[in-house]
Amino acid sequence: MHSWKKLAIIQLNSKESLVCNPYYGTADIINNSLAAKLLKAGEIAQDIDKDQALRKLTDRGHISEVTEEEMLFQMQKEFEKVREEFSHIGFHVIIPTYECELRCIYCYEKYLSKKGPEWVNRTLTKNGVNKLFTAIEELRERFDHKTEAVCLFGGEPLLLKNKEIIEYTMRKAEEMGAEISITTNALRLKEYLPLIEKYSVKTLNTTLDGPRAVHDKRRFKADGTGTFDEVVNSIEAARDLQINTTIKTNLDLGNIDSLPDLADYAISRGWHKDKNLRFIFSKVYEHEYARYSHAFSLCEMTQLAMPLFLKNKSMRIFLDTFRKRSPLESLFFEGERFRPAFWWCIANYMCFVFDPQGDIYACHFATGDRKHAIGRYTPHLKLDQKNFGLWRNRSAFTIPECRKCRLALFCGGGCAYQAYLKTGSIMKPECDLIKGIVKHVVPTLYKIAKESGSNRLGNYKQDLEQKNAAFDVCTLDKKLQARKGVLPSCS
Repeated sequence: MHSWKKLAIIQLNSKESLVCNPYYGTADIINNSLAAKLLKAGEIAQDIDKDQALRKLTDRGHISEVTEEEMLFQMQKEFEKVREEFSHIGFHVIIPTYECELRCIYCYEKYLSKKGPEWVNRTLTKNGVNKLFTAIEELRERFDHKTEAVCLFGGEPLLLKNKEIIEYTMRKAEEMGAEISITTNALRLKEYLPLIEKYSVKTLNTTLDGPRAVHDKRRFKADGTGTFDEVVNSIEAARDLQINTTIKTNLDLGNIDSLPDLADYAISRGWHKDKNLRFIFSKVYEHEYARYSHAFSLCEMTQLAMPLFLKNKSMRIFLDTFRKRSPLESLFFEGERFRPAFWWCIANYMCFVFDPQGDIYACHFATGDRKHAIGRYTPHLKLDQKNFGLWRNRSAFTIPECRKCRLALFCGGGCAYQAYLKTGSIMKPECDLIKGIVKHVVPTLYKIAKESGSNRLGNYKQDLEQKNAAFDVCTLDKKLQARKGVLPSCS
């Protein structure tokens, strides 16, 4: 009998640790001395008969006589099954133009201005949209896509001068039965709301970088005018129409301390009670050609952000940041119903990004730099098999370092583009965020949940004025769903 090398064992405080099992989807709170035994990942058969806690961990699947190689083989079969399932989903990001009326201080696309105004301001024409959707139809046939989704991105997709081509693009998406979402700075959202209603746009994504004084110093127009009030008015207009809207805050050293003030502002407007609004934050990402002096690492972001949750209850509106990112975090919302993280993001299994220059990418951070393109859609669809293969084959099983890592099945190798920035290759791991999740995020989520005394973190928005919901994985009396060498259902 032995423990698994792939168990995630995270110290929560001076007495307790979380053990999370990627093979069986089980998780338990244990004492730190027991965690130390599991970390050895060696033979512990002689201790099991004497130790009731070890016997319980055996029942939960954390200790087993099945070999690790056998379980990894089963896990790889599950990976192939999931990859096949996801291969039938087409997620298409369409960049109508790289042009934008904002001059955000951290924009990773600002390096594109060096290509000249003619290149940056190029906008899709009807002919270009037709070729793009012809390519999507060919991809649908080639990969047997059962469902399609289209996200309008930028630059800024909702420029007023492009309204005709945006409507044409939305009409084409609707005709093929695609779900539509839009990522926008929201300055012209009101003028686009009739189209958004007409074509049943499912989700809007926009940005507020802090309270007015902070936001307006970071996201302003070419003439220096701030945009906070316009964005807030657009959010209110979307609320009136009950449109699902995600409000993201891009964090760096210049605004992270103002995050609680933004949370207080959102609550003062009643946004936390709106089931159609979702609040998340992310770090400002740098680009190969657009470095940013105020940026911090993902681990540094978690180190600075998580104490804010303990000091300011209003910060809990941002808990959605952690809901879907890693199984170690989603466990606090969904309980023991998670799949391992075989990949980090959709760039590695179903995303196609189409830009106005005729190129196709897997990742929006890589757009505009043709060495990262996975193909072209003009004059006709042609995939670059080498680049396409690199992006689509990147996983926790194909990155050599990940095969040896205890946490690989909880992070999927990390961000491919950030790995490229650090190492020059997307086939290397990017471990920064998973380090932050283990060291800062998980212990903080556990502390929030334990102090609040309810079942789970899922109802935090409705309960901000009352008790917050909590995480009680140790009271989940679910029988082990797997027997020797057999993986549980992930439904």
